[in-house]
This record gives sequence, structure tokens and C-alpha cells, in this order.
Amino acid sequence: MNEFNEIELLFINKLLNKVNYGNLNLFESNQFANSPIGNSILKKIELKFEARFSEIKKRNNNAGISEFRYEFDNYVGKAILERLNVLDKSSYQAISKWNEKETEKFAKDILGPIKYEQFELLKLTKFLTEKSKEKNSS
Repeated sequence: MNEFNEIELLFINKLLNKVNYGNLNLFESNQFANSPIGNSILKKIELKFEARFSEIKKRNNNAGISEFRYEFDNYVGKAILERLNVLDKSSYQAISKWNEKETEKFAKDILGPIKYEQFELLKLTKFLTEKSKEKNSS
């Protein structure tokens, strides 16, 4: 589980090459940002360095620095919403066909290992549902 699989390594390779040697356009940025593969990589890194991250979190808490969390209206939430606002119409067409559970799963995939409260996840799910209706009616 802690080893990177071939798809994850290709994902990292493509991302790093794009960042280092290319121009990352908005479409590509969204592909990387909303990818369950990227979230899988983040979870593995978090598990591998859990003790070290725990130590850093403790120091940050003592210094009054809050933990990295998703809230619909904080800087993390706003960055995610900004990307979702420019998601292509075909993505929203697909989302519009999903039921609530499928939309929630997608929202969880977007958040990946970021900590969040259930009511914040519900706000994101509702946003995705409403945005898909809006995009499909235009």
C-alpha cells in the first residue's frame, strides 16, 4: 500500500515535467488538481512521513498556526471552488447525471487527504450539483 504503483509514478513524472519544462494550462491544472491519483499519492506520502508530520503539526499548533483544513469559505475552499468554476462543460454534463452518492464521492476525491467536517463536504457536494445544473442550462 505504501509503494507507488506505475500509474502514480507516471502521474508524478508528467506533473513534474509539466511544472519544470512546460506551461501548465488551466485544463491540465484541473486534471492534476482533481485527480484521485494525486490524492492517492498524497495519502501515501502522509502515511510514510506520519511521525514527522505529527511533530510539525504539534509545533505549528503551539505557534498558533492552524491545521491545513478544507472549509467551503476558507482559502483552501476558495482555491478549489475557483478551479471548479472553470471546469469544462463536459465534466459538468457528467456530474449532472450522477446521483447524490456519486457526486459526494467525487467531492471526496477532490478533497483527498485534506481534513474536513461532514457539513463542509455537503456544501461542496451541493455546489457541484448546482453548478452542473447551471452549466447545463446555458
